[in-house]
Amino acid sequence: MTREEIQGFLLMVAVGIISISLALIGGPDGSSWAGLAYLLIFPLQTANGYLMNARRKKLMTPEAETESENTEDG
Repeated sequence: MTREEIQGFLLMVAVGIISISLALIGGPDGSSWAGLAYLLIFPLQTANGYLMNARRKKLMTPEAETESENTEDG
């Protein structure tokens, strides 16, 4: 299991908690907002994928590889 997957699962849990909170706090009017909270899944998961991809590309650059080799040598 990768860090990206774990963060994705935690984002899903956060959206669920937000939805439950809106339903409990908002009463009858809050239940519609609780359903709409699930619309947050797409932008949050997209942002997570974008940020993790950027970090992955940064780690795969030749400069990062030579720096890690230099620090391992001493």
